[in-house]
Amino acid sequence: MIRDSVFSPLTSSFLANVLDGYTTVAHPEGYEEAGFPEGSAFLLRQHPSAARYVATMGALQVAASFAAYRLQHSQKRFLKLLGHALMIQGIYAHTDGYIGNALLLNQGLP
Repeated sequence: MIRDSVFSPLTSSFLANVLDGYTTVAHPEGYEEAGFPEGSAFLLRQHPSAARYVATMGALQVAASFAAYRLQHSQKRFLKLLGHALMIQGIYAHTDGYIGNALLLNQGLP
C-alpha cells in the first residue's frame, strides 16, 4: 500500500494529462495544435494522432513525474520545494490544456 504524500499529486498529474490528451486528440478536422509557447506542435505536430500523443507525452509525463518524485524525497528543503513546484506546474499546464480544449469542443469551433 502506498502511504506517500506524493501519491495524490502524482495521480492528479496523470489524470490531468490523460484528459488533456483525450481532448487534444478528439478535436475535429481543421483543429491544429498551437506552436510554442502556447502549445506543443513542435513535439506533436499540428494534427497529433492518439499513438503519437501517448508516446510523446507519456514519456514526458513519466520523466517529469520521476524527477518530481525524486526531488520531493530529497534531504534538502529547497529541492523538496522544487519537486512540489514541478508537480504543481504539470497539473496546472494539463488542466489548463484540458479546459481550453473542452471549451473549443463544446463551442464547436475548429
